[in-house]
Amino acid sequence: MWLQVNESGKVEKYYGKWPFKRVGPFQELASCVFSLMNLFLNIFGIINFRARIPDCAPFYLYHHFQCLVMCTTWVFSFMFHAKDTKLTERLDYSTAFSYIALQMSFFIVRMTWIKHRRLCKILYSVLIAIVLKQIAHFCSGNIDYQGNMVIIATAVVIWAIGWHTWYLVNRKTNPHALLPVLFVDYSILIGVLEIFDFAPLMHLVDSHAVWHMLTGPMILMQYSFYMNDSFILYKRTKNSRILYQKV
Repeated sequence: MWLQVNESGKVEKYYGKWPFKRVGPFQELASCVFSLMNLFLNIFGIINFRARIPDCAPFYLYHHFQCLVMCTTWVFSFMFHAKDTKLTERLDYSTAFSYIALQMSFFIVRMTWIKHRRLCKILYSVLIAIVLKQIAHFCSGNIDYQGNMVIIATAVVIWAIGWHTWYLVNRKTNPHALLPVLFVDYSILIGVLEIFDFAPLMHLVDSHAVWHMLTGPMILMQYSFYMNDSFILYKRTKNSRILYQKV
């Protein structure tokens, strides 16, 4: 491992990336470990969901789809941090963007599927088009990092406003309405680590690795809301299989 130190004695980046100490085959060991942790938390979450929620409950299949996308994201995250290549970078960025779009997609489905299905399909189609366009951009190899961050930041602002509004409307009728708000606020809070970057501690743990570690509680909150929300909707809707069979 070669270190480049500036006049003040601080470690500098190589082409925008910090130098890490390789441990065995892993270039960024801490991020690899925490990516696997988040993968297993998603697996634990969906197993727990399946054990507690009837298969005819609202959004039962959709949460399985979400779990599949999220698990894929963490697998490619592990691959990228284990070995940084053009292929693993493209896979990581593509699935990470899909992960964020997935959070937006559930908000759209949750807000509109029951009473406004046509609107839901329109908004969902627009979101899919944006995701496919962005993935095609990543696969081209010319990744616009700043432009990508602008798109993500815009999506997060809309996402946050949406869930906070939903909480204000439903806080008296849904005892678990606060969970998505906590999830959103916590996501934004730990996202600050992606902005205030710092050199790897002991050449192993940088701010991005810490962000991976702190993502764990967010995943647990997410599945907790999925279970409670689906169960509440299941109890409220006698013919839930008919209403939600395509979700």
